[in-house]
Amino acid sequence: MKKITLISAFLALLFFAGCSQTAPIVPSDKDKISSGDISNNPSVNTDNGVNIGEGNATTNPNDIKSKMSSSGGLPNDGSFNNSSSGLQSVYFGFGDYSIVNDMYKAVDKNVDGLKNYNGKIKIEGNCDEFGTDEFNYALGLKRAKAVKDALVAKGVPAGMFSIISLGESTPICTDATDECYAQNRRVDLKKQ
Repeated sequence: MKKITLISAFLALLFFAGCSQTAPIVPSDKDKISSGDISNNPSVNTDNGVNIGEGNATTNPNDIKSKMSSSGGLPNDGSFNNSSSGLQSVYFGFGDYSIVNDMYKAVDKNVDGLKNYNGKIKIEGNCDEFGTDEFNYALGLKRAKAVKDALVAKGVPAGMFSIISLGESTPICTDATDECYAQNRRVDLKKQ
């Protein structure tokens, strides 16, 4: 009987020790990497062995937009991938979910387009193919929430929005170029 109790106690100890959680590592401000740090780095390796940032790569959405305009990607008239609903996509830098100043033009145009609309809007966050599925799903949600927060801050009622992350599942471009990846780092607004 003592053996069974001793073995059970030992197994319980192993079970609980194996299930313990470690505290998450929260980087301080000095440890955070800005998009400028990444764009100045000659090469950033991803988990799948692909090098990002080789050559003249950039992570600044403004630079990417101008490259795409000159290379046939996005139109340079500011109409950035208009959907059939008349609402504009908002583009983001690599691994980023903050809206850069230039993309606020698209947010402002979306505010104008929603002034007389009383229906629901689905905000879809999208990512490029780099990163794990879980990371891209979370990043897509953060991007969608950032656009929703920007629209609400400009006076659009919060109740008309639903947000969803599509992660990397709905690319609009599948070429293996920086310009193509940049087109997939976006938030789309769809009238329902």
